[in-house]
Amino acid sequence: MLRSICFLTLFTILFASCLRDKKDTSLEDCDIVVAYNPNVGNNVSGVKSIIDTKCANSGCHDGTFRPNMQSYSDELRSAINTDQIKEQIFDEAAMPPAGVTQLTDDELQLFNCWITGGHLEEG
Repeated sequence: MLRSICFLTLFTILFASCLRDKKDTSLEDCDIVVAYNPNVGNNVSGVKSIIDTKCANSGCHDGTFRPNMQSYSDELRSAINTDQIKEQIFDEAAMPPAGVTQLTDDELQLFNCWITGGHLEEG
């Protein structure tokens, strides 16, 4: 009996340590303009470089998995409009998946501002 209790306790601790915390959705208000691909010279931040390095890399959203994030396509716009991107990044904390480099707080803020600001293609 004691052995079963010890095993159950150890299993619970190990399982709980593997769960990922949801990302902070109480992000700061957006006082910046964020576009997918900002025009050079404008005071606009961009998310394309983040997407290129952390999302649309080989074996992920490069066409291997949906949505394809290699360009600002109808597929990407649809994923944003249906809240799929927001849910995966913020609500479920499923993207990027465990085991790969996660989004920094600043990158999360840019994504939040981009999505809530109308997910501009260019700025």
